[in-house]
Amino acid sequence: MTRTAIPLFIASLMVLNACGGSDVPTEAEGAGAENIRTLSGLRDSLNEERVNVVDPNAVEAAAQNIDPFKYGLDYTIYERDLLNGLLADARAEDDYLSRSLAATRESLPVVRPGKSFESYQAILSCAVSADVLGRLGVLVPHVALDHAIDFTELSITITADDMESEGFQAFEAQMVDLQENGTALDRFNHRRALEAEENRLRTRHYLNYFLMRDALLESADRDALQEELNSCLETYEDDIEALIIAREQAEAEENG
Repeated sequence: MTRTAIPLFIASLMVLNACGGSDVPTEAEGAGAENIRTLSGLRDSLNEERVNVVDPNAVEAAAQNIDPFKYGLDYTIYERDLLNGLLADARAEDDYLSRSLAATRESLPVVRPGKSFESYQAILSCAVSADVLGRLGVLVPHVALDHAIDFTELSITITADDMESEGFQAFEAQMVDLQENGTALDRFNHRRALEAEENRLRTRHYLNYFLMRDALLESADRDALQEELNSCLETYEDDIEALIIAREQAEAEENG
């Protein structure tokens, strides 16, 4: 089938698209400020002497400002303000994270067909680990932010492997049937339902990230987190590389 049978906002999720921002904190950038997205690059960044860091206070401020939704993903200021209000309420409730993750599990098959909940949670955990390592001073802030952006985006991106799953194939078949046999009203109602579910997932994704980070900060083990991030970069190296290439291509097309 052609991908055009799939609603546009869903189809856009099936490619690794650009969500990068340009207003990334630069307080800690210096001679080694290139993106460190690979496993070997991470190891170098963990082992390098921090001779270029001249202002620890500036580094600390940059670390506290690590936020992939602000500097990488396409969440507007208005949207983040609303979600921060929901986050404050969520932090006041016991076991909210478990309930939010359960709701996410229900949303994924609807608007991320082929993306398993286990994959989503594992990749988002990679993002949170990078964030916390930056806050603990193990990673340079801009490196931690880069990793947090990559993994946060990847966790809700339908990859090539996801497209080969039964869930995705069933979704495609459903879209073909709707396109060929459904009425205009059927297609309109289905699209509205998908858009509503997409908005719910965006909300849950935001809350999940920060609530997971809260939990990890309470019991952070630097060595364990470094090992986890190393494993993440090794496991998802190809997907991250594809993500970065797709961003660059999209930016080039946008800039003409």
